[in-house]
Amino acid sequence: MSIFTVAYPDGRIGKDARNRFIEKFSCVPDLDYRNRRQRIGKYNFMITKARDVPRAVELGCDLGLTGRDFLMEYGCPKLGIAYDFRVSKSRVISFRRKDADFKTKRLVTVYPRIAEAYLRNKLKNPEDWEIVKLSGETESWVALCMADIGIDVTESGDTIRLTGLVIQDVIMESSAIIIARKDNIKTVRSLYGN
Repeated sequence: MSIFTVAYPDGRIGKDARNRFIEKFSCVPDLDYRNRRQRIGKYNFMITKARDVPRAVELGCDLGLTGRDFLMEYGCPKLGIAYDFRVSKSRVISFRRKDADFKTKRLVTVYPRIAEAYLRNKLKNPEDWEIVKLSGETESWVALCMADIGIDVTESGDTIRLTGLVIQDVIMESSAIIIARKDNIKTVRSLYGN
């Protein structure tokens, strides 16, 4: 029996996709158990952050569960999508103040690679803009005029509206996906019958 190493996220994506993962792979790790490496049947689970799953798969895990946004941000051409679970749906958006005057020419984000592409595609003189990478809570930076634009993920947009900001663009739709190295996608798909 072959053993497959799975990078599995411990946050919202791992919880939202739990039932779909069980349907496809017949098991799921216990996210409440403190051991971050768990062996269940033919799977070795490595519990990690969804943002780190693409790197884990690139460096040796056979497959991983993450969000489409994290795969796009990671930007590794060696990785591909083996399956889209279509759960844990969200959108990567740009947002601003209603009265934005774009004085700082600063964009705050948790997605610097996606932000750079956005600036190139949407704004004149993208080289004039500074991209500041944050670990989260981008809304407060924009609301307090420390940045003109924010790029972050949202499910409903409620936090943006509650902070008095407006959504400028939907950059991409995201959902929970199974990823693998492109040279391993057929093997991963065969694990769940596709």
